[in-house]
Amino acid sequence: MTAASGLLPLLTAQRAHAQTSPQTSNINVQATVKAACVIKGVQDINFGTYDPLGTHYTQALDAQGQVSVQCLPGTQATIRLNQGSYPAALSSCLVPLRRMASGSARLPYFLYRDSSLLPS
Repeated sequence: MTAASGLLPLLTAQRAHAQTSPQTSNINVQATVKAACVIKGVQDINFGTYDPLGTHYTQALDAQGQVSVQCLPGTQATIRLNQGSYPAALSSCLVPLRRMASGSARLPYFLYRDSSLLPS
């Protein structure tokens, strides 16, 4: 061993200084909102008293009902009605032949939509 000065080099630690100015960046955020509609209410159709041998032998009996739908903006509702609970033998989804029933008796009826209430 050789003689050394006996002095170890002094190691000095310096403190790290954090930068205090704010740093900003953007993050992309996205979501896909599924098109959706809900039925808000249904008003049943009640034809009332039907007189097939009197007044309604020559005059139709009209009644009104309503289906209320609420959709997210930009979504258009599609409403489909089935053939009813007692469809006639040749009834189909394209040409529904609906009938109402009381026991074994059946009475045909038709549903129409008011075109003035449809969205343009």
